[in-house]
Amino acid sequence: MGTVSNVVLTWTPPSAVGPTGPVVSFNVYRAPATGGAVVQIAKALPAATLTYSDPIVDLVAGTAYRYWVTCVDASGNESGPAQAGSISIPFVATVGPNPPADASVALQ
Repeated sequence: MGTVSNVVLTWTPPSAVGPTGPVVSFNVYRAPATGGAVVQIAKALPAATLTYSDPIVDLVAGTAYRYWVTCVDASGNESGPAQAGSISIPFVATVGPNPPADASVALQ
């Protein structure tokens, strides 16, 4: 087993084009699970990008975090959030299991 270096988010794009057009990018957000400010940690990830790695160096061991992903169309309209889930940053980092399908969070 190796050490954990990132929280990895994966998602599936919407299966249908929305009323304002196709998805052109994704935004990713994070907040402490116990409350606190929601922070945009990735903006305008290309539509073909279906994963994001959040470096653990920016996070606090022993703290749980929530993650969300949103879609953005060509006009800049942002969808509601799809909650990818929450995850606790371990004190002693180990490799986690494979993530579930669709919106998910995993240690890698």
